[in-house]
Amino acid sequence: MLERLKHFATVAVLTWLIWWSADRRVTDREQVVVRLAVKSTDAGRVVSIEDPRPAEVLATVTGPRGRLATFRAQLQRNPGQVFEYAWPGDTPIGPQQVPARRVLADSREFRGAGLDVEDTRPSELRVMVDQLETAVLDVRPDFGSVQVSNVVCTPARVEVRRLPAALVRSRLADRVLRPPAEQALRAWQESQTGGGSEFSIELPLAIAEAPTAEFAPSSTVRVTGQFVDTTDVVTRGPVQIVLAVPPDVQRQYIVRPADTSNFRPDVSIRGPVARLGQLTPQEILAYVEVLASDAAGTPRTIRREPKVILPPGFELARPLDEVEFEMIERPDIVKGARG
Repeated sequence: MLERLKHFATVAVLTWLIWWSADRRVTDREQVVVRLAVKSTDAGRVVSIEDPRPAEVLATVTGPRGRLATFRAQLQRNPGQVFEYAWPGDTPIGPQQVPARRVLADSREFRGAGLDVEDTRPSELRVMVDQLETAVLDVRPDFGSVQVSNVVCTPARVEVRRLPAALVRSRLADRVLRPPAEQALRAWQESQTGGGSEFSIELPLAIAEAPTAEFAPSSTVRVTGQFVDTTDVVTRGPVQIVLAVPPDVQRQYIVRPADTSNFRPDVSIRGPVARLGQLTPQEILAYVEVLASDAAGTPRTIRREPKVILPPGFELARPLDEVEFEMIERPDIVKGARG
């Protein structure tokens, strides 16, 4: 009996192995979206895929079912994987057409998969081959809507290597590099609680169309200067003044605004012209602080100036008028004291 069971177990295992091996050898096909890239084997040239953008194609790949499953799992683990094709360095300068099937099939990342590329959509890629050049560019930051003066850049000029020649002849034809500076200036303004018109920021140098560009003597620039006074005063409102009541006082007293006071005033605010138009009443917090000592004094009607909290970069142009609030002892507290 035991020998028969061993025989059946051996047959079952062998059957499963035969089935598994056959299944792994079954040729199947699958459609996947892959991201392609090209890189020149000539260090003095740059190659880029101009169309389609982004450089993605729908590829039909074929091969053993097991290897297809492995390839599919690889893409799921790394959805941003790029299949890079080594572009021959002896091809002519200028636009080229190349089958997307070849770029994918001959990429180093795909060759090890043991699969074939049956078809791609689109079938062709438009590729630009260009010579790399060196150019000297003046640094002139783009300050956006922020008005500044007396600007000094250190360094004022940089040598940029590994620039595509077409880029040098087109967007950089004026030999000026314009790093964006507005966001850094806004951050500087918000960080300077003491105000002041001078600024000093550091900006990274980069060119989107030339990600491998090299900058000398530095890949950053120190920018100093002064803000031009472009502040103004606007009125926003009505703004609700709230009563900030300590818990101990709130348990003993009802604190309410006096009928003679305006607890929904308009507020005059000074700030940068470029940002004043975006300021809303909901961003303004006005409150009157009720103190524990207020409960000990008489009378129970108290007059106090409201405090105002504004977003960074803004200030109160005129103080708010004082308001009055009343403190009325809660009935249950009075009743308990009499009892």
